[in-house]
Amino acid sequence: MQICYVNARGANLLQTTPAELLRQPIWNWLPTVEGSDFDRMLHRSIESNQATQFETFCPKCDAWLEIQAYPTAQGLAVLIHDITPRKQIEAERDQLCGANKRFAPPQNWPNSDRLF
Repeated sequence: MQICYVNARGANLLQTTPAELLRQPIWNWLPTVEGSDFDRMLHRSIESNQATQFETFCPKCDAWLEIQAYPTAQGLAVLIHDITPRKQIEAERDQLCGANKRFAPPQNWPNSDRLF
């Protein structure tokens, strides 16, 4: 898969410039991706001619990414969004919810829905 367009934010994720990415195989910039779920999902989108969306962690970018892939006549249009802030908030929420469960009364506790 060859990169045909990338904006400055996308290039910044890969710590390079758009000019350096253009017309390069994506695997040159993300070698650890080959054979991964990311790779399989993109190939599945091409083979099935169906759009796909998924989330993955990119070690090279040190970021959580939301990937949207759309088959086109020229190949595959891939939109990448950095969702790291959202994932951090979700992790904090999950941690807080876990902490709340430790202090919650048992479900069979009488009137547990009306503690105060």
